[in-house]
Amino acid sequence: MKRKISLEFMAVVLFSILVFIIGGFFIAKSNMNSVTELNLEYYLEIIILEYDIDQDATRVVQKYEDMEDYIRITFMASNGDVIVDSLAEDLENHLTRPEFNDLGTAYIRHSTTLDINMMYMAALLDDGNYVRVAIPTSSLLPFANDFIGLSILIGFLVVVITGFISGAMIRRAMYPLNEVRKILRDVNEGKYSEIITFDKTDEINELIREINDINKLIASNISSLKSEKDKNDFLLNHMDQGICVLDKDGLIVMLNDFLKRLYRFNIDINLHKDYRFLFRDNEIQESIKKKSIPILS
Repeated sequence: MKRKISLEFMAVVLFSILVFIIGGFFIAKSNMNSVTELNLEYYLEIIILEYDIDQDATRVVQKYEDMEDYIRITFMASNGDVIVDSLAEDLENHLTRPEFNDLGTAYIRHSTTLDINMMYMAALLDDGNYVRVAIPTSSLLPFANDFIGLSILIGFLVVVITGFISGAMIRRAMYPLNEVRKILRDVNEGKYSEIITFDKTDEINELIREINDINKLIASNISSLKSEKDKNDFLLNHMDQGICVLDKDGLIVMLNDFLKRLYRFNIDINLHKDYRFLFRDNEIQESIKKKSIPILS
């Protein structure tokens, strides 16, 4: 029982750790996307402000040449033709891209031009043109490797510590039950011992009090029966006549010492054997057949 409880407890701990790892991964992914979106909104506002001042898309893009590994800027005419892009040339019409159809909303998709995942957001300029800003989505792989590795290490330590703690808790919880089991074994021998109640275990104490009452009654009955048996055995074994008790099938169930000595009968070997193993005399056998209920022949 202790092993079963420990295994079930460990299974719950391992399942909890697995849920934590999976949940933590998705929460981290969501938070990283949220941070990326905030940065995207910030850059979009700055670029719109600079375009309003300069009114030259090419010069605005050139200001960010040093950041081309991090930010991509695209200016597009109202008909969808690309005016200038910081990372590509001769691009096709972009008017059908989702970020231009839902301005101000961030979209994450794979860039076929750059072959990486990027987050896009676009806005309408005062002159009717469009501007789009895109930044690469943060890679979760390094984070995932570190997070999962650290989680496995922490999980291993938690399982080990939990194993020791749960083992101690189970032993402590099982101690009253083990004591009850010892007392019940004594009751079987007619010995009555009151089980002492335990602190901070009200449910078990209630059970113990009921067991004490039952134990006392059972022990008393066993003691009375044993006493009566001892009296009967004393009387039977001190008689100068042989007494043999048979069951309805003619099998020996009891024999007093007089007959044991007379027939040199080994009660341990021949108990529950047919009476004819004991009485070989035909007259006695016939007498038994006549005075008893039907006997197996």
